[in-house]
Amino acid sequence: MESIQIKITESILKKVDPSINRISDTVISGFHVRLGKTDKQRNRTTKFYLYYRIGGRTGTSGNYLIGSHGSIDVKTARSEAKQLFGQVARGIDINHAKRKTRQATIDEKSAPVLNSLLDDFESHAEQQRK
Repeated sequence: MESIQIKITESILKKVDPSINRISDTVISGFHVRLGKTDKQRNRTTKFYLYYRIGGRTGTSGNYLIGSHGSIDVKTARSEAKQLFGQVARGIDINHAKRKTRQATIDEKSAPVLNSLLDDFESHAEQQRK
């Protein structure tokens, strides 16, 4: 398991040695790529992350998954990392915000189903009481 520090580019990701599992960017502090194992087709899972810390040394830290290479390119991931770093600088825990947004989406999707089930049950219970 080896790690290197270099500016992350598309060409670097294409020709990276299989022994390397992490590349830290020299341009944006905390921006890095994790490289998975090579499969039979010689493809590797490649994911972009941003390591951040809020509140100094004793504060909260986290690794935010930006996305997978293939669904986004290096340029997009880098600009996303810059934008996320701005949020971290304002004191926002980006992983917590992501979880909160995801939970709100789940709640929105499940609320109509639950309300419909409750309405059906109430009408059924009312008919049974008569």
